[in-house]
Amino acid sequence: MTNFVEFQSAILSKAMSFQPDHIGQSVIFECLRDLRTTLGQSANEQAQDIWRHDQGLTTERIVEVLRGANLKRALKQRIARAALPVLLEHRQALLDGYSDARTRAIVAALLTDEVDRPQEEAATPSTSIFENWLTKSHPTQRIDTAIYQLFRRYKPIRSGDPSEDLEWTDDNNHFVICELIFIDIIKRHCWLLTAEGEKYFGSIHVGESDTLFALCQRPVEEKRDAFNHRFLALDLAPQVKHLFSGVMVKIGDTIRKPLAAECLMHKIPTSHSELYEAFQMEVVKSQEASPLPSDSLLLNYTTCPPPTTRFDEQDPQWKRVRRVRDFKILSDLAKRKNELGKAYLREPSRSLAVGEAMGLAKKEWEVFDQREHPASKR
Repeated sequence: MTNFVEFQSAILSKAMSFQPDHIGQSVIFECLRDLRTTLGQSANEQAQDIWRHDQGLTTERIVEVLRGANLKRALKQRIARAALPVLLEHRQALLDGYSDARTRAIVAALLTDEVDRPQEEAATPSTSIFENWLTKSHPTQRIDTAIYQLFRRYKPIRSGDPSEDLEWTDDNNHFVICELIFIDIIKRHCWLLTAEGEKYFGSIHVGESDTLFALCQRPVEEKRDAFNHRFLALDLAPQVKHLFSGVMVKIGDTIRKPLAAECLMHKIPTSHSELYEAFQMEVVKSQEASPLPSDSLLLNYTTCPPPTTRFDEQDPQWKRVRRVRDFKILSDLAKRKNELGKAYLREPSRSLAVGEAMGLAKKEWEVFDQREHPASKR
């Protein structure tokens, strides 16, 4: 491993590529090199680990920086920030590799303090938000690391056809969107797969009152520096095991009108091993930005919005459409009224009192798989 003199020399030479007061970023890259030696990793393998913390990057660019390429300063700073969690994950192994006490002390300080920002620099509102999000998330045992199905009610904009107005007077005719989200409660990461097969990556925060917040985004391929976002707020209510309620907001650079909708989230048991394996390969570890192919196993666990074409039960897209009436629990919740005369399952955008509502449903929630739950006839 690097001794102190070599370490200091390498830091100072690399620091010339950064802003003068950001020496800590140079330490990060030296630590990454030493960590590869300790773990026996290649630059490509380490780039994969870093990429998982910022999927807006590409592994090719990360490898170039790891190998000393003189790329843009802002890109190096971004990669250094994404690499810090990787070093934290292997903190003890990295420190054990240094026999020199001074080198070990420098690295230990890096992994315990924020050294890539001058101490005298005042925190801005934006940096405070992200620091609070990352460092003040509360531990919780009310939710597991798992894949969940997210259900939300969807009422499309009416076309002006009077017959459609009659159709929407019956809540059972409203559509249901089902999507998948993988939550890693330990690392505070999440990945969302939408009804259209789009892949979002994100971060989660758990508040003191056991409310889970998730912020997910995906780059827009056709627009440079454009992103679409999902924001999810869930009440980790303990009344019903593995079932949570909340509100989802859908917004982004290609979405003209923000959409907010109540949602229910239910855990998929790990016994669905084929699904878990496919999600890891096709979403979590995939570097492919385009949507999943229509024959992906994962899409069997989702539903999609109605296509713009007229209803045709033989149409592959219409076959993936489901309505409230296709889910007994949702249908019951849409009919039942609370003390204010409002349905428990409503249109956007109110959160659902999951404990009370599911107590009324009195039925165990089942994993939705369209292969086993065909749509009802129109």
